[in-house]
Amino acid sequence: MTNEQYFKKKDLSLYDFKNKEMSVTFLMKEMLVKLYSIFEYENLPENITKRNIETYLMRGHCEFIEEKDQLWPMMGGLCGVEKSPVYDFTQATIANPALKISKTYTDGVDCVIVRNDPLYMGVYEIIRRYCSILAEGNLSLYMWASFGSRLTAAISAQDETARKSAEEFIENIIRGEYSTIAEGKLLEGIKVSPLSGTGNGGILPLLEMLQYTQAELNKAFGLSSNNNRKREALSSDETSTDDAILLPFIDVMLEEREEGIDKVNKLFGTDIKVRKASSWEIVEEEMEAQVEALEAEADAADEADQD
Repeated sequence: MTNEQYFKKKDLSLYDFKNKEMSVTFLMKEMLVKLYSIFEYENLPENITKRNIETYLMRGHCEFIEEKDQLWPMMGGLCGVEKSPVYDFTQATIANPALKISKTYTDGVDCVIVRNDPLYMGVYEIIRRYCSILAEGNLSLYMWASFGSRLTAAISAQDETARKSAEEFIENIIRGEYSTIAEGKLLEGIKVSPLSGTGNGGILPLLEMLQYTQAELNKAFGLSSNNNRKREALSSDETSTDDAILLPFIDVMLEEREEGIDKVNKLFGTDIKVRKASSWEIVEEEMEAQVEALEAEADAADEADQD
């Protein structure tokens, strides 16, 4: 399909910023697509992809079961808390019409429950929190920048004749007439009131809020993002301090996956491996290099003091 065919086929109506639910959903999906690249898996069975596993884990948990002589990732209802001395989930009820199964599996016996995090929280609610703010901010920016910049004044007319004259005057301007002449009745019958709040002074805090929110969302998942609310240059110490809080949640997610996949390998005889990938691994390597450099500087300073 060519680009021309695509645009003819697609609905190219304007994006509805007023539909906040749609905006939040789209922003969440956009972030989730990015997060699918956090981890890489090796030695997966042919019938399983990374997408199958991560789709469930990002919601909180994933159960691995063996049916029809194949390993499958599923998401069931967790239960069996009363069977654990520490009140942890020990069972999962799974129904799958395609495999014609509907039963309760026991963790460590005929299934393995893999967690995204210790509280089975997943990432959806974290993303939803920030995306709700972004949807509101985008709507405000859209209204302010798109319409507020056009609406510079309010025009009131004393009668119908003055209103029609004012509309014709404005239409001539919109059409790009080289000149337009206002009637005497127009000037006598209308009142123009400049509107306040249409300057750039109100847009800058809004832009900063959107930038800050997007940066905090990225930071929650280990992605560095430019965010300078101080409106001045940041020192290397400040930026490295910012980097230091990038990875804890991702580290927890990796730890839970490694522990869960290790149990899958032991129970089902597989050799699946999971690790960080792409941007997240690079960030971790850069942070380790920063720490080593800071430690070297500290050691050099101590030696200088001793001398």
